[in-house]
Amino acid sequence: MMRRPSDSTLRYISTLKIHKLFSVQRAKQPDPESEILDTVVPPEEKPRARELLKLIKPYLSWNEDGEIVANSRVVPFSNISDLLSNLMSSSTKKPEGWDEVADILSAARVPRHLIRNKRRLADISRKRPPSSSSGKKKNKKARRRIIWEAGD
Repeated sequence: MMRRPSDSTLRYISTLKIHKLFSVQRAKQPDPESEILDTVVPPEEKPRARELLKLIKPYLSWNEDGEIVANSRVVPFSNISDLLSNLMSSSTKKPEGWDEVADILSAARVPRHLIRNKRRLADISRKRPPSSSSGKKKNKKARRRIIWEAGD
């Protein structure tokens, strides 16, 4: 049975807290992102993986088991750590849930330099809609050609 501290003890602890001489130790909550990044195999790829994770976080989430949640649905047998490891390596095997994630990565317009896996990058490039600026450049070149030919 635990005894209740006396009033003088409670006042003493309160005074110490006010003067920052006493603090209650709280257990630190582990950061889920750092746990995921710790599993990315090459340590030199962690900054790239951190930036990639920051960019896809608004579009993609994961549950406490690390399973990917895309479009409010859990992708069975998927894992966010496996996905990041795959994107940072030259693995030939597609991770579980890759098709859903590829759609999200192409919609998020993730910069190409963040993805090391050339196969995954090709998948994303195929899914990306053509940008509107490329059409303008073609028209501008066509107009220059017409002007050049008319000047002869």
